[in-house]
Amino acid sequence: MTDPGRSTPASRVPINSAREPFAADSEPWAARPDPSLRSTTCDAWPRIALPQALPILLTLVAIGAVVIPRLPRGICFNDGGELQLAAVTLGITHAPGYPILAFLGYLATLMPGVDPAYMVSLACLGAGLATIALCILIQWRLGVTIGVACAVALVFVAHSRTWINLVGPEVYTPTLMFQAGSTYLLIRYARLGRGRDAVLSAVFFGVAFANRPPVLLTLPFIVMAWWSANRRVEPTNTRPWRSLGILAAWALLPTVSAFGYLYVRDTRSTPYNYIELHDIEFDLVPDIDGGALAKLHRVFWHVSAREFDYAMGNTLAGVWDKLVWFRREFFLYEPHNLIIVLILISIGAVIVRRRCPVAFILLAGMIVSSLVFICSYRMWGQAADYLPLLWAAMVSLGASTTVVLGTHRRYSGTIGLVALLGMIVFTFVDAKERPQSLLSPDATAFVAEMDMATLPQNSVVCVAWPETPVIFYAKHILTRRDDIHIVAAATANWARQLEALGDRPMFGASMNTEIVGYDQTPYRNLWRLTRQP
Repeated sequence: MTDPGRSTPASRVPINSAREPFAADSEPWAARPDPSLRSTTCDAWPRIALPQALPILLTLVAIGAVVIPRLPRGICFNDGGELQLAAVTLGITHAPGYPILAFLGYLATLMPGVDPAYMVSLACLGAGLATIALCILIQWRLGVTIGVACAVALVFVAHSRTWINLVGPEVYTPTLMFQAGSTYLLIRYARLGRGRDAVLSAVFFGVAFANRPPVLLTLPFIVMAWWSANRRVEPTNTRPWRSLGILAAWALLPTVSAFGYLYVRDTRSTPYNYIELHDIEFDLVPDIDGGALAKLHRVFWHVSAREFDYAMGNTLAGVWDKLVWFRREFFLYEPHNLIIVLILISIGAVIVRRRCPVAFILLAGMIVSSLVFICSYRMWGQAADYLPLLWAAMVSLGASTTVVLGTHRRYSGTIGLVALLGMIVFTFVDAKERPQSLLSPDATAFVAEMDMATLPQNSVVCVAWPETPVIFYAKHILTRRDDIHIVAAATANWARQLEALGDRPMFGASMNTEIVGYDQTPYRNLWRLTRQP
């Protein structure tokens, strides 16, 4: 690839190159592909026609119909609320700051007449739907009947980790959308040889990395996949490192942009600046007024997630515990269930490898990198993100269905349609039992009961982490009460910050059992803090 930005003529793409030994007719079920139903290998890239578009659209509409009524209607508690707050105020979240997601969320908040926080939730859902659509499309490109591909995507939605990221504003599905988009574009580059697909794939990877540094663990697999694709597209290219360097520059562009965003927005005037709040509480970074070098230090400290250094690294016993936890996350409690699922995914991986080696490398990269991150990270729960692994495993699971359906090609379309309709019905019925918003509960009722607009003048409101985005949103967006001061810190550190605030009316967003020297009395859904004599 002499120029990543220039399209390669189709005549230059060696469809059955010796470098890619698999051809469409090497599998009995792919001997005479039916383009109206599916694509069988990387060597086939038909346009998406009505027979494919309708099932995909039906699947996405069904998911939207189930999820939208369950979305929080306003600002949320916890991390989801922080993402909403950062998007509305162009602020900075906890490390690594999620600057690109905050900016993209800000664009969604420009819709007039709608609660900005709700628009961020809708934007995150849109990213989740795009991720699901890419799961379907890659399966279809690998030869899976479109109905089956859609049904497998609904199985992906049924998993609790996917579901809780759809019904609440979180950073994980938007990041996965860019990872999945990068994968799809690189597969298309391997087939069509269009340089712009390689460039866009690099940019999407850069966006995912700029928001979630663990994405860097997939980089070796990205390079291997591009190298394989480039040898196929341009076998005469004698300077592949030059092309790889150009793509690396494109991939770094989002990271540079994210760093610039954090540098510019790291100010005291930014309504929500996590770096400054953390500095006030712990004093671990230079003062914000220390000049350009001090700001660079602060931003580097934040993007490198130094705050979470304690959670990195693990022992052998810790790795085993995380693997056991991961197995339970998949609800594979019984050994035979685990064995069956692993066999199906392995069969699918073999089929993907034969049909499109580039896709195999990329999917394997998502699985391996997720496992490495999970095992090396001592945090549990949502922070141990395995959505990329789950997404890649579902693509392989879909590919495994071609072993059976490939021998019944005449009925594969009907079987796929029945599977899709069955999964849609299951989704509507089973959604009643799924949690509405487990990680980031809707705080609309809390905000209404607090009624910040009528709090005493010059009040101080102390908040711990869960309520932090809610109180900031109420101050800066809902009431614009500039006279109210917010103390955002762990409950054990409230007293130290309150000492410097005189005799202003003081409240806590929650009952604090660690504060000394203050009486606490109920006040609406807050707690009135009164200094003891």
